[in-house]
Amino acid sequence: MQRSLVPGPGRATLLAAVLLTGRRALLALVLPLAACGCLFPVRHLPASCDVPAGGAELPNYCSSQLALYVAIGGGEPEEFLLDTGSTSFLIHPATAEDLGLSCGAHLPWRVHGADESRWEWRQCSRVDLLSLDAGIVLRDVPCAVAFPPDGYSGVLGNGVLEHVSIEIAADRRTVRIASAPIERREGDIPIRLRRGLPWIALEIAGERFDAILDTGFDNALRLPPRWRSSPAVRESTYTRADASSVSRLETDLAIGALRISNVPVQFGPRDVLVGLELFAGRVVTIDLRSRTLRVGAMEKSLSSPKGESAAPTVSETPVGGR
Repeated sequence: MQRSLVPGPGRATLLAAVLLTGRRALLALVLPLAACGCLFPVRHLPASCDVPAGGAELPNYCSSQLALYVAIGGGEPEEFLLDTGSTSFLIHPATAEDLGLSCGAHLPWRVHGADESRWEWRQCSRVDLLSLDAGIVLRDVPCAVAFPPDGYSGVLGNGVLEHVSIEIAADRRTVRIASAPIERREGDIPIRLRRGLPWIALEIAGERFDAILDTGFDNALRLPPRWRSSPAVRESTYTRADASSVSRLETDLAIGALRISNVPVQFGPRDVLVGLELFAGRVVTIDLRSRTLRVGAMEKSLSSPKGESAAPTVSETPVGGR
């Protein structure tokens, strides 16, 4: 679920200040905003992250997304969404109040979700202790207060995930977390971090663009509305379990050496999103430190009761091949 910080004053406003009134006016506008932390987000990370040697395997408590139990400050474990589409560690306002965290005023930033919903943030004092299952402990963790998606007490975003590598099982029932970064090898997909979010390069019908790798997005792919009328997209007769029909790509989607067919598509404004559904049936490893996405071999085949493939089909071509 994409969540990125966007400043209250628009970039167009700053550009207009430059064009109309010159450098002095721009400095007069920028300096007060920078002083109060309102113009550019500051990336704060936990002071330490302890993971058992060899890594730790945690159960996933959600069928369509990644949910882990997290205990804050020695309290009872609560369900948090593991979300590479979020820049920070977010907690519910009620949880912050229960913990007695000292929070500042609402910041002129907005959190943009994949559904284009928006929330204001409040920066809070750092959490002394954050515990996950299997002996994973983070200390002195910066946090922000915002209402998380329904059903969750908070969001484990990239402010936490930048400390570890994450391996997601093919059936998504478990998530393996390790402290050592993975070494990139041939066939791995490079990740670029922009705005605190992981981006990967895609190609569809000869058009290349970047997409956010978003584990909080519960579908395979989201494209801008202009793609609805593209010959590369077709209406599908396949109906999801929630009775909603889907569109699919008529052509393959390329990510590095991977060629993925039968890709279900949603449409929405703003950034292109890639969810774990795109790699259904495969082990996926994400490491933000080495900027690497690794997609493992297919472990099982998924199909719908009607006989139409319910999952995208992933094949590989030689590196540099088509």
